[in-house]
Amino acid sequence: MLILFVSIITSITTRNYNEKKKGNFIIYGQVTGFPDGTKFYLRNLATDAVFDSAIVKNNTYKFEGNLESPSVQIWLNTILDKNFYYTYLLIGNENITVKGDISDLPWNVNISGSKTQGDFNYS
Repeated sequence: MLILFVSIITSITTRNYNEKKKGNFIIYGQVTGFPDGTKFYLRNLATDAVFDSAIVKNNTYKFEGNLESPSVQIWLNTILDKNFYYTYLLIGNENITVKGDISDLPWNVNISGSKTQGDFNYS
């Protein structure tokens, strides 16, 4: 009886974990012009709340998380030498790539992988 109970609990827990994992977003950043150690932040555009951060290393950074109510407008931003650098993202729980140079921010960054962002860029 105990073995059956443990098996059922394990099955439910594993299923819930896998369902949550499917709904995650990943943002891969490939940037030039920012030194290693530069910290980028994700901010909810509506509330201005920071909900994640990542550090540049070898011209890359990576965010991973889960949005409860996609699609969300967010800022991707940093401060370097007292200068504010940012771009806007419209994302859901998707795999997204952000590519660009420091001089491309905010408007000339290449953002791919987000259907929501693609629809916005197209309009």
